[in-house]
Amino acid sequence: APANMVVTQDYDQDTKSYAAFGQGTYSFTEQLNLTLGIRYSEESREWSGVSTIVNLGFDTIPQRTLKEDYSNISWRIALDYQFDEDMLLYASVNRGYKAGGFNGGAVSNVEELVPYEQEKLTAYEIGFKSDLYDNRVRMNLTAFYYDYRDIQIFALEPPLSPFIPVPAQIIRNADSAETYGLELELKALVTEHLQFRIDAAYLHTEIGAFVTPVGDFEGHKIGNSPGYDISAAIDYTLAVSAGEMAFHIDVTATDERFFDPSNTERMRQDAYAIFNSRLTYYPEGANWSATLWVKNLTDKFYYTEIIPIDGFGFDERFTGEPRTFGIKVNYSF
Repeated sequence: APANMVVTQDYDQDTKSYAAFGQGTYSFTEQLNLTLGIRYSEESREWSGVSTIVNLGFDTIPQRTLKEDYSNISWRIALDYQFDEDMLLYASVNRGYKAGGFNGGAVSNVEELVPYEQEKLTAYEIGFKSDLYDNRVRMNLTAFYYDYRDIQIFALEPPLSPFIPVPAQIIRNADSAETYGLELELKALVTEHLQFRIDAAYLHTEIGAFVTPVGDFEGHKIGNSPGYDISAAIDYTLAVSAGEMAFHIDVTATDERFFDPSNTERMRQDAYAIFNSRLTYYPEGANWSATLWVKNLTDKFYYTEIIPIDGFGFDERFTGEPRTFGIKVNYSF
């Protein structure tokens, strides 16, 4: 640290949570069901600690205890209609929450301990689940809209003290945020030896009114929220003279995303795709198998997280694994 400062931080956080809840389903007919649920929650959070610059004998945060109490009523309303044994249509509205609290990270100023409020979410969903063609095809589709109120957002902000040039770590509540999208799950057994799977998701996110010392984030995307995620896999088995060979390949494609609500260019990861594959040999009548595998087949370079450390003039970046490969042997006994 600057001027050879040695900083220690010693604190405890205690959480106590109590809840009473119940849920029931009423069948109007053999096909139509109504589900109602309700939950009452109480939560108490307490932060107790001290932060000290050891070699100066100075407390950046004097010993103190902070406590906040929260309560919430959550609920669920859902309808489902069973067309036949192969298809189910459903719609639901769910209300949930995330309790407030205190920043559990490294803090050097009492302002970083200002409690953040509870986050509330109203989730609307409609979709269907189906098993078709004698259960050889499974297709599920969901559309959703999430309405957040007082959403909790973590951000690094400029230092709060000129004597301690450390970025402030603060969790604040944005006024609102919304997300909506689609999710598709498709699995098919094409033949006895060939099957494939596709999972796809489209996501739109937008932050409501949210102004901090760093800037105005209204209209920005929520951090770490790619516009789409698509994964697909193919499995093929082939009989050979001495047993069976199983081939697998999968790909996951992810849209570009920002890692924080500032949505600045240096905090962006471009869209990328990762391929994995494996080949497994199952000897006939044996109790062992051998697999050759490779992950990140194309050796794609990408970031899994970027954390801005503006107060020190750099960013902390975490990278995904490069191409790896190996051999695995399984033995059953």
